Amino acid sequence: MSTMLRRPVRRIFVLLVLLTGLPVEIRPATAVGAENPPARAAQAKSAAGDEPAKPSPKPIPQVHREDPTIEAILGTRPATPSEWVRVGLALVDLNRPELARQQFAQVLAAKLDAKQLAALGQEFGSGAMLKIAGRADLAPEGRTLADAVLAARIALARDPAQIAAWVKDLQDPSPEKRGRAIVGLQEAQAAAVGPLLAVLADAQRASEHANV
Repeated sequence: MSTMLRRPVRRIFVLLVLLTGLPVEIRPATAVGAENPPARAAQAKSAAGDEPAKPSPKPIPQVHREDPTIEAILGTRPATPSEWVRVGLALVDLNRPELARQQFAQVLAAKLDAKQLAALGQEFGSGAMLKIAGRADLAPEGRTLADAVLAARIALARDPAQIAAWVKDLQDPSPEKRGRAIVGLQEAQAAAVGPLLAVLADAQRASEHANV
């Protein structure tokens, strides 16, 4: 509608209002779609807020797996004092002192007598026991076991009956048995001197002199 036509229409409208006495509010014209922009923004914000939040992905749990070598060693299921000590020494070499202590604790729990402890010392040697005793990360189980084994072995090495048995074993055909006898006599130190000299001084035992 042109401007010239709009003006008479407005005048007519005003006259009708004056004649009827009805209140009227004249608002400026607004463009289509522009009415109440704050309400539209609020509606859009509300709609956006109603959307459920996406859950954050959960971290994948890390499954601890033991070293295959250690699993294989523990898989042997040691069940005797000798096996516990052997497995414990292997774990020490693999730098797993906390697992080695568990094996040594098993030996202590078995409450071995002096002869059994000395047998462990004979089997593994004083060097292995000194190695265990010297490792602070194997304490207290390792040190307690090593001290007990070494003490029992020293006591056994000074026993006359044991020394006589070692002197006899010097003539055994088994190289392994002769080797253990030599180690035992060396640990006996001065206590073994007398029995060995007695063999050398006995002409009737001349066949034994070569191995003494």
